[in-house]
Amino acid sequence: MTTVGVTRTGVSARLHVPVLTAIPHVTAAPVRLPRVAENGTVDGGAADRLSTALSGLDLFVLGSPPYCHRAHGGLILQAGIPMLCEKPAGLDAGEAEELSVMASRHRREFRVNYQLRFDPLVRLAREFALDSKVLARVIVCRSGARRSRANKPSWYWNSALGGGVTSSLLSHLIDTAHFLGAEPAVMNSVRSRQKSDMQAPDKIEVHAHCSDGSSLLLVADGLAEETILSIGIRTATSTTYFDLVRGGIAQNPDLRNPLHGHLDPRPFGPWRAAFTHCMDYVLAEPGKVNLGRCADLEDAVRVHYVMSAAYSCLRDGNAVAVRGAR
Repeated sequence: MTTVGVTRTGVSARLHVPVLTAIPHVTAAPVRLPRVAENGTVDGGAADRLSTALSGLDLFVLGSPPYCHRAHGGLILQAGIPMLCEKPAGLDAGEAEELSVMASRHRREFRVNYQLRFDPLVRLAREFALDSKVLARVIVCRSGARRSRANKPSWYWNSALGGGVTSSLLSHLIDTAHFLGAEPAVMNSVRSRQKSDMQAPDKIEVHAHCSDGSSLLLVADGLAEETILSIGIRTATSTTYFDLVRGGIAQNPDLRNPLHGHLDPRPFGPWRAAFTHCMDYVLAEPGKVNLGRCADLEDAVRVHYVMSAAYSCLRDGNAVAVRGAR
């Protein structure tokens, strides 16, 4: 048997636990994680109790909000447990690097859960993109699943502290773009929609120029009336869409108009399917954990650099170079 610790509440309870419990040789062990203070620390007594709760785990899938990743992740790694951290691994590149240092210090693996890499259609899109001369890529995510939680206080609380649509959806799209061979070099323009200046965007649209000369459009809409998760790739002869919701491939001459969405009744829809593929790989053998194909520190830092450039472009209205772009 393989015992996997998971965060007791939030995305872990709704997504991670059902997937893990469906694997015959895996036991999911929900763990109550301690409260993180405003200064980013955890009470010493709570940390000691957590260390005891983590005993005997083979892996921990951390699903707490981004502003808790550094504190919770540090305690998990300190306890000697390899960790798959929910995206985007901390609030910025510095926090992701701190987690990596902790992992090295305690000789434990630290990876990031960008599970769309494991979706079969995303892998087909990667093969197609790498074998073609790509002129433009469009990745669109309109998540109808967000509507039910959009007006809850916790949504805006998490948004103000680095959560919300940017870390929940945009970070996934950026990593998927990287996985498809796109290296955003310059943020040309960023548009957003939000209810007030005090809240994070509930929709963000990013236009970027890539280092290979292609263009990139990312659209993350957390309050959509329909569910779309699609990848469009334009070459000199065609535009091909990979539809992760319906599981199909289609030709479409208009790169700006992806396949029509629909109300997806499945909990987390394509996200759950991709996480299932991820766990089938990571936990393929009883008693063993293989994080080899999961996103690593470099992947996490690259996503943070792109998000930082997007925030700067949105704030100042000027094109911004992406730090570290090759």
